[in-house]
Amino acid sequence: MSSFNTHQRRVYDEGRPARVRHTNLRSCLVHFASYGFRATYHHLCVSAGIPKNLEKDPSSLIRAVEELHHA
Repeated sequence: MSSFNTHQRRVYDEGRPARVRHTNLRSCLVHFASYGFRATYHHLCVSAGIPKNLEKDPSSLIRAVEELHHA
């Protein structure tokens, strides 16, 4: 099982497709979900503005993982 830091680095890797980076963000939540997985994921989607179509704003994934990291 990979660590939070491993998945965090993968989210930052803009050479990866947005869907893969999104999967890695969700994997970060397996390691740290302060409100439970679904509630924390929902919070990050709202606060970072993660769109349904990730190609519209792939930098939202970075905003989300940074917020999660700082928590």
